[in-house]
Amino acid sequence: MTQTQASPYMASSAGFAQPANSEATVSGVVHTNVAEYKRGVPISVGLGITSGAYRLEGTLGYQSNPVYKPPGVVLSGSDLSLLSAMANGYRDFSIGYSAISPYLMAGLGGARVNVLTGSTSRVNQNVLAWQVGIGTGLKVSDRVTLDLSGRYYKTGDVTDSSGSTPVTFTVSGIKYLVGARVNF
Repeated sequence: MTQTQASPYMASSAGFAQPANSEATVSGVVHTNVAEYKRGVPISVGLGITSGAYRLEGTLGYQSNPVYKPPGVVLSGSDLSLLSAMANGYRDFSIGYSAISPYLMAGLGGARVNVLTGSTSRVNQNVLAWQVGIGTGLKVSDRVTLDLSGRYYKTGDVTDSSGSTPVTFTVSGIKYLVGARVNF
């Protein structure tokens, strides 16, 4: 039996993110589609360690999405940004001697949610965040693996108290990422 040695790596990725339309709770009443988002560009960098079929990775990420909705709606004319710190676990699946390795992943961490209207920050809160995803790695050398993935992400409740009545909403959606991992 061969013992697998742990190996550190650095990872980076970028792609596009499409948040789902937000629902908001105002005075106990749920309103749907209070914010519709344009696609944004998520980027992330991380450090990880791999051992056999398992990886553990810490990442810092940023994404920004313009909000488009008719004037007068709760979050209209705003920009949404997320700054996140996540701990992610991965399970890689080997396909024989192939350079392709599909994987499953899940992560938990925090996000700083910022809703900016003009030059005024309406919301700037730290909340819990989580994500799950699937992907495929393509090993192009002994040290470099290219990565293609899709992830569903969601934050905890965010409260906008800038108006006369507090508004609570969450941010969720899909990210499609292309990246690379470089083993040390």
